[in-house]
Order: sequence, then C-alpha cells, then structure tokens
Amino acid sequence: REGRRAQLEQQLGDFRKKEREAEERRRELRDFLSEKESQLDHVVHDMRHSIDSVERDLAEIADADATKRMSYPGCASLAFVDQKFFHGVSACFGVASYVTVFLQQDIDSARKGFGPVFPPLLSFYTMEAVLKILLHLHEYFCAPRLGVLWNWTDLAIVALCFATYACDNLSISIVVRLLPLVKVARAFKEWDTSFCHSVCFQTFMLGVIIANSIFIAAEDYYPGLKLWMHLNTAVLVIFMFELAVRLKDRGLRFFYTDVFWNWFDLIIVAGSALMDTPVAFID
Repeated sequence: REGRRAQLEQQLGDFRKKEREAEERRRELRDFLSEKESQLDHVVHDMRHSIDSVERDLAEIADADATKRMSYPGCASLAFVDQKFFHGVSACFGVASYVTVFLQQDIDSARKGFGPVFPPLLSFYTMEAVLKILLHLHEYFCAPRLGVLWNWTDLAIVALCFATYACDNLSISIVVRLLPLVKVARAFKEWDTSFCHSVCFQTFMLGVIIANSIFIAAEDYYPGLKLWMHLNTAVLVIFMFELAVRLKDRGLRFFYTDVFWNWFDLIIVAGSALMDTPVAFID
C-alpha cells in the first residue's frame, strides 16, 4: 500500500505540473491571439481608411470631369462659386455668424455689435446667391443635379437675413445668425477630413487642450475679464470642429471604436455647446 500510495502521489504531482504548464501555455496563446487580433483590427481600420480615401479621390475626379463637361446656361466665368473652396469660404462665414452669438454678453453690447457684424454676413450670402443665379439662370431653381434643396435653403437664409435686418429685432437676429450653420454642414459633406489622423492636427489639438487648462487656471486668479469669455468661445468652436471632423471621417465607426474616449468627447463638447447656446439666447 505504501508503495502504491507513493506511486499515485508521484503521478498526481506529474499531472498537476502538466496542468500548470498547459495553463501557462493557454495564457501565452491567449495573449498572443489578443495581440494579433488587435494588430488585425488596426490593419482593417487602416485598409478601410485607405479605401475611403481612394473612393473620395475617385469621386473628386468624377466630379471634376462632370464639371468640365457641364455647360452653364449663364456666365461660365462664375463657375468658381460651385467649387469646394468657395463653399469652404461660405462655411467660414457661417462659423463666424455662430461665434458672434457668444461674443455678445448683454443687450447693449449686442446692439452695438449688430451694425458691424450682421451686414458683412448679409452682403456675402446675397452676393453668393446672385452669382449662382447668374451662373445657372433658371436651372438654379429646378435642376436636380445642382442640389435644388441647397439652393432654396440659401435663398431662404438670405430672405430671412433681409427681413431681420429690416425689422432690427435682436432676438430674431440671433436665431437667424445660427441658420448659416447649414452651409457648414454642406461644406463638411464635401471636405476630405482624413487630415484628422495627421500628427500635426493631433499635436495642434493637444496644444489647444493645454492652453484651455491654462485659461481655466488663470481665470480663477483674474475673474471678471471679458477676455476669458472670448477665449472659451474660441476653444469651444475648435473642439466642435475637431469632433465634427472625426464624426465625418469615421462615420458610424465613431460610436463603437474607442468607445470610451469618443463618447467622452461627444458628451463633453455637446454638453458645453448646449449649455452655452441657451445662455446666449437668454442674454
């Protein structure tokens, strides 16, 4: 019995040793597979990004060919108003219109700023609509290939701007000044936002985050300065731009890749915008 017991205990020890070795091997294989899966996820993401980039390039080439073949019924020398860079300029005016809402702390400052801020916006959008009508003539109002909905939206914005400027109603003017954000959406639809993956852009955003932290700390030592409101508005606009670029670049993948950080950024930026906009309306 003693010999049999010693033999069984030795077998048990051998089995446990093999079990530990098998567990260790399984952990190594699990870590290896996890690492490979992560690498494959990055490869798939890079491939998708490359595919999207090539598809955008092909679409731009097709648009350029279509533009060359397009015959304008009006003045063909005004074709630049249909180019992406001009839509980008229009979007910049839309962002400027949005920012002016936050740069007005009270009724008096708003009325002082109503004169110098509103007319340039109105003049540019009126000029844009007139040039497009001269370029496309009757097609501007009915040709589906020109994006009739965008054209009628532009006309509606211009009409509302004229009506607001004529009646000099401050509350309505603030609402109307938010309408040009539609032009920002149009420009974003056309822009190539792959630059958000570049080191330069990410370094710039890191610098903005550090600067914002410095502004918050300095505001505690020097409260009451109007400068802080302007700086906070500029930082908020930059963060909104960065979030919009990432959403445009990643599409639905934004919501299920890097879930924590993406949703964290979305909640923080959207919350800040939703908190500041009603305050601007109330003021």
